[in-house]
Amino acid sequence: MVYTTNHPDIVDCARQYYKEYSTIVNNIPKEKNIYHNTSYDFARVDNNLAASQIAIGGSSNLAQICLSYTYNFDDQKYKDYVCILSTLAQCAIDNAKRTFDIDLNNEISRIKSDMNISENGYPIFWKTIKEFNDNRYMKRSKTTTKKKKAFYNSELTCPMNYLYENDINVVTPSSPTYTMDNFFVNYPLDISRKKCKAVEELIEKYSWDLKFNHTIPNDDSDNEEILLLRDDFDKMIEDIRQVNISGNYLGLMSWLIDRAFIISPSVRSNNKKIKSKLNKNKMILLQTLYTVNPKQFLKCFSKNITNNK
Repeated sequence: MVYTTNHPDIVDCARQYYKEYSTIVNNIPKEKNIYHNTSYDFARVDNNLAASQIAIGGSSNLAQICLSYTYNFDDQKYKDYVCILSTLAQCAIDNAKRTFDIDLNNEISRIKSDMNISENGYPIFWKTIKEFNDNRYMKRSKTTTKKKKAFYNSELTCPMNYLYENDINVVTPSSPTYTMDNFFVNYPLDISRKKCKAVEELIEKYSWDLKFNHTIPNDDSDNEEILLLRDDFDKMIEDIRQVNISGNYLGLMSWLIDRAFIISPSVRSNNKKIKSKLNKNKMILLQTLYTVNPKQFLKCFSKNITNNK
């Protein structure tokens, strides 16, 4: 996701912070991991990512504690450790794509032993995080042995403590939440239900394939590129357009949307009888309908909120 804005306050702050706060650069020597489009290599990627989870969490947690210490102790090592641990977290995240010339876990342990956490203690805000992690550890390991009680130092000050101690009121929306029937336009069905259900079955079939049956070429595929999900999607659009619906998609689209989101009274009353899986594939349905005919799709929704109840 990308947040873009021309708000002067945000732009001025971004310009200031870009100039005053240096970006950490990772200069650790590295070499690429070579992968092929095989089940074995995809399993290797998953295993490398899984193996890096502890290093990612460990380095990020220590970096946060070090950052808290920089507000309380005039020791350059804590500032340095924030940068080092941030770089180690980058290495751990990228570990599946390339190998770095460093032992991540040993380096994280070395830094932790030099941080004097037993003497300095944890900042108060860390209590919720540590208790959550300890409880999760006990459930996973199926043990009843609690870890040594942590020392929380109330004299440590940092911005995160302010957020932790601040009593934030729950925001109640000032405007009501509108349901689909407030802006959905239900057009009469002008083609046969048989054709509508043919399109529905295509979307159900392809959406299931996109989620669960994505195939990977074998080693002897002559180095063909892997079949991308986009290719499956384009094939589905092509098949839908081959269904003879005379280019008038309004009735079909509103019929499909109605069945997916269960909007109209007739669909709601017969919901148990309707054997449709569209409600489990809403995102793919909307993307499909928009791709087939954007103008007709947008006509299924009113620009103004109406009270249809």
